[in-house]
Amino acid sequence: MSVEMISLVLNNSRADGRAKLVLIGIANHHGDNGAWPSIATLARYANASERSIQRDIKHLQDLGELVVEVHGGESKGQYKSNKYWISISGVSESQIRGDKLGSGVTDQAIRGDKLGKSGVTHLSSKPSIETYIETYTHFEQFWSVYPRRTSKRAAMKAFESAVARASVDDILAGAIRFANDPNLPQGEFIPYPTTWLNGDRWDDGPLPERTKSKEELQNEARMAEKARQERLRESERIRKLEALEQEKKAVLTPPKDCSHGKIVWNCRECGFGKVAKGQ
Repeated sequence: MSVEMISLVLNNSRADGRAKLVLIGIANHHGDNGAWPSIATLARYANASERSIQRDIKHLQDLGELVVEVHGGESKGQYKSNKYWISISGVSESQIRGDKLGSGVTDQAIRGDKLGKSGVTHLSSKPSIETYIETYTHFEQFWSVYPRRTSKRAAMKAFESAVARASVDDILAGAIRFANDPNLPQGEFIPYPTTWLNGDRWDDGPLPERTKSKEELQNEARMAEKARQERLRESERIRKLEALEQEKKAVLTPPKDCSHGKIVWNCRECGFGKVAKGQ
């Protein structure tokens, strides 16, 4: 494990969300000759798919914080993983690759510390990798319940700031309450998660009852009529089933005898026999 590189990423990387977690995972393997963790290993660190990890690596390259040497890994197997070099702004290439210091940037600068007047460094209180992973896990919970999932990376940054002002439980409870509010506006009018977090909206009360648009009222009327038609069809279906059941019972029930002790339809005294013979 390279504590220096993990500290460097935690304190200086411009990446956020899962991409920053992937960079921390690479830093965890970083040595004098780069790092070559497999995509599967990074996916396990981030609890994500390998395809997602590949997208994050591309994003880190675009940020200029990661250099990828294709199949440069020093594994002994037939298939070699890529080799990665962390490239954080303000740190020289020789330091990133583990070479000796001497380009004017001190070892303390790699650690993200500031030089005092005496030249002695003082470690700043920065979040640990465990804290970051915990925050990312809580953010994924928030992301799963918030009713509008837009601009995830920006939302992650806003969430990191929000948990410094309120407890995770309060934020999650507020998001669930907001998502289930009966007066929640239509999709395009729901605030972005970043806006909701930056505004401390988890402290808001229930949304005011809103006036429904003409389209919403018409849609509700259509839905009500559709439900009424469904009820009518169901009632008619039940009526037909009951009638069919009565017919089956009538067929299975033997004919009753008349007062003369004969089957009704075959009794001459009752007149049915006469009618049957045309008399």
